[in-house]
Amino acid sequence: MKVYIFIYNVVAIKIKLSSLQYENDSKFILIGSDYCIKNLSDNNRSFFHEIHCVDRNFHRIDSNLLEQVIQREISTTSPADIALLTNEDSTQLVCSHLREKYHIPGCRNEAVLPYVNKDICKKILSGAVTVPRFCVFDKKEYKTNAQAYIQQVISFLGFPMFIKPVDLVSSMGTFYVPDEHVLKDVLEDIFHQPWKFEIDEFIDGDLFHCDVIVADNEIKFFTAGQYANPLARFSKGKPMGSIPVIDSSFLGELRTFSETVLNRLGIFSSAFHIEVFRKAISNELVFLEAASRTPGALVPEMYERVFNVHLERLHFQAQIQLEELDEPKHTGYQAGWITYPQKGGKVVDLYLPSLAVDHEFMSYVSKGQQLKQAETLLDGACSALFWDASSSRVEEAFELLKFHQPLIMEM
Repeated sequence: MKVYIFIYNVVAIKIKLSSLQYENDSKFILIGSDYCIKNLSDNNRSFFHEIHCVDRNFHRIDSNLLEQVIQREISTTSPADIALLTNEDSTQLVCSHLREKYHIPGCRNEAVLPYVNKDICKKILSGAVTVPRFCVFDKKEYKTNAQAYIQQVISFLGFPMFIKPVDLVSSMGTFYVPDEHVLKDVLEDIFHQPWKFEIDEFIDGDLFHCDVIVADNEIKFFTAGQYANPLARFSKGKPMGSIPVIDSSFLGELRTFSETVLNRLGIFSSAFHIEVFRKAISNELVFLEAASRTPGALVPEMYERVFNVHLERLHFQAQIQLEELDEPKHTGYQAGWITYPQKGGKVVDLYLPSLAVDHEFMSYVSKGQQLKQAETLLDGACSALFWDASSSRVEEAFELLKFHQPLIMEM
């Protein structure tokens, strides 16, 4: 008997897990946060033989319950017949550590670490692709002589800067730093936080996501999309969203860049999500970050309209390795998505402009609800998924939605 243990912490399961192919007489266990379990579909809830709840943690899932389940299972099942499956940053290192400890097949720490730690990732990629100038916030040096350290950082990076944790999720704890006054305030703030932070030069340009499926060390699928705005602007009131890159020449350029990144960081059977800036003036591609998971938000749903398959399915299909993974075929449709951030105040109404394309509207807040300004990418108010056979109509809808404000608020 094969035992499949799915681990979900910050995000919810999006696909119908029973649609995947497994060995006969398999056992399915979910270790999930209350958020994940609350958002289980009826089909996925009935799919699991066991469901265990853990606290949702935006840094790293608590491994104690998972380890207890593994210890129980290996008392009757060979470690070779256990699979730990996940699709998010906060669970990757816990899974790789427990695979090593209990001799369970799958990725080890060395393979996973570059995809969850931004500092290590950039150091490995330096010299292979262009990465932003950056330094890790040295709390010891800052404590010894804060003013001298601040001047050292300014001399190295200049303004503006961008500060973020090296291993938190969903743009939590990020700061745009335009000048020395803000820098002093931010460094004093993060000095007292438990996380490790990096300080980057700020890159001005368009942001793209490159999405890859690898199976047996071979790229089976590649595509890319252009974001509506850099994601750091979401907490400043700008929507996040994207549409596919359809320019074949530029798509090829992004693929070459992504292959260089993956070959340097290391590849294994998984989905990969790479974010790349194209500088505003020079058009140079600059690496932002990489993860061994599917993209977040509604990117997979956008691709599902375009290719008739969900990336989360391909991600697990590549790891389970019981089905031939063929390159998805284009449906003839283009698609896009947009998500608007919450605003401070009381919701009076929500509305979308008239669109000349098919679309689906999703609201996460209700009339009369009191909201706070979005702090992370998880703080969405509403979204739209849209699609059409005409790429130009999809692009027109995207441009319209980028500048729309759907929330009517009572301040």
